[in-house]
Order: sequence, then C-alpha cells, then structure tokens
Amino acid sequence: MLAAFPASYRDLLLRQQSDVDALLAHSAHIDVSMPALRSYYAAHRAGFATTCLSVIVVSSKAQALSLASQIAAGASFASLANADSLEAHATNPGGSVGCFPVDSSLPSELASVVDGVRSGPVSSPVSYQGDWLLFKVDSRTSPSFDQAVASEVRSQLLSGLSGSIQTMERRLIDHASVTVDSRYGRWRGAAGLAAHSNILVPPTGPPARFVPNAAANRAPVGSSS
Repeated sequence: MLAAFPASYRDLLLRQQSDVDALLAHSAHIDVSMPALRSYYAAHRAGFATTCLSVIVVSSKAQALSLASQIAAGASFASLANADSLEAHATNPGGSVGCFPVDSSLPSELASVVDGVRSGPVSSPVSYQGDWLLFKVDSRTSPSFDQAVASEVRSQLLSGLSGSIQTMERRLIDHASVTVDSRYGRWRGAAGLAAHSNILVPPTGPPARFVPNAAANRAPVGSSS
C-alpha cells in the first residue's frame, strides 16, 4: 500500500515514526541501539514466532474430552473440526485459523495455552466464553533477528509507551509561555488538552448588528454548527 505513495511522502512518514520512537525511548530511558535490540530479541524470541493454528469449538467439556480422545487415538483433527466444530465453515476448513504471532493476537489466557502446546498434539480442553476449545499447533517458526527486522523489534520494545507521549505533551503545554493576539483567540493551555478540547480558543464573532443579514447565518433550530 505504501508503495503507491510518492517517495517523498514515504520518507516523511519514516522520519515522523523515527522521531516518535526516539521520543518514546528517551522518555522511558530505553536503549534502542542495534545491540540492545538484538538482546531484547534474544530474550523475547517466542514473541516473534509465527504459529499456524487450528481450533475446534464445542459447547460442552464432555464433547471436547470425547473429541480429544478420538484425536489421540488417531482420528483426524481436521475431519472432526469440519464435522463437529461450532466454528466450522468455508473460511476455516479443518479448523484452521491461520498463522500469526500468538502473544499479540490472542487473549492472554488463550495465548498461554497455545504457547504450551507442542506442534502436532492437541491441547487439553480450554473453557472460553461459554464454549470449550481444542487447539492444534500445525507449525511454529521463529524468525532470525534479521528476518524479524529491527523496526519490528523496536516497535514491540516500545509498545505500550504511547501514554508517555501524552504525559510529556501535557507537561510541556502546562509550562509553556504562549502569547496569542486577542484577534485570533485565547490560549487555554493544558486545561484544554486535558478536557480534549481546543487548547487555542477562537475569538467570538462580531455583534449581530455588524453582520450583514445575520438572521440568514443563524443555524436552524435542531441543527449543529
């Protein structure tokens, strides 16, 4: 998709993202040098793994246990998924739900189960939102640091720090000394930012007596300007 944009615009987006990353890293005192990124990747390699997953969803634990026993005895997971899963439809034949990084794509209670399942065997029945699930890991691949790309490692390292930017922005605005020509409005400052309103309040319009045909400019009753 980005390839459709001019190179100058792509460069602008990269510079903006680099600036945000640098600000986040500085505010949280996080080292994002290449050696630091490699160390983070080595310690969190499982978080970058891609898991190809299949699932069977049934309404009772008894049925889930029965299906798990059949699979352990040699029955086809895919065939049982097609025949018995509540989620069986054309978009996920055989119970396949695709390939993705588990830790960032599934709820934590399910991700912890899938992380503990070896490739091949079926999981124990898992209760989730009123249903019972059986997971099967079809494959799991862990990219090298070069395959993961440093930018992806950096994004994961800095994830969850966006609040730091907002806190810093409020602090800077709160201590900023801003003078606004009264013709253009007044400065509301951090109070406006905290209230999610304009930090620069525009001036009121001129008295109606100075506006030609003021009645024609008045919004109809029930409408919003």
